Amino acid sequence: MQEIKCPNCGEVFQVDESGYAQILSQVRDREFTKELEQREKQFAENKQRELEIIRLEQKHAHDEALAKKDAKLQDAERRILELQGKIQSSEMEKKLAITEAVSAKEKELSERQNEITELKGRLKNQKTESELKESAIKV
Repeated sequence: MQEIKCPNCGEVFQVDESGYAQILSQVRDREFTKELEQREKQFAENKQRELEIIRLEQKHAHDEALAKKDAKLQDAERRILELQGKIQSSEMEKKLAITEAVSAKEKELSERQNEITELKGRLKNQKTESELKESAIKV
């Protein structure tokens, strides 16, 4: 037989082997359940912390990817603006070149017209002179 002392009243009593085993089993089961609950709680807390860390890492990775995409988008927009500026500049240069070419051709045409008018005038003068010479010879 085993002697057990009550922790509350301090009384000592005797318990046979089967009673002792039952008491021991109850104490063991209670302690096991208590420890199991503590571990479950600790496991849940650890799991929650790990999930939060994973969420933060994913958010950070997402933010980085978003920042990279924004930078690429801004770079593409800047490139588009540059190309549009080049196109406008090129169009202005073309228009200026066309205007200059048309102006040069108009000037050349005007000079030719003046030359033709001058030559026609000379031809008339020569015709008139030759007619005058013919009429002077005939008289």
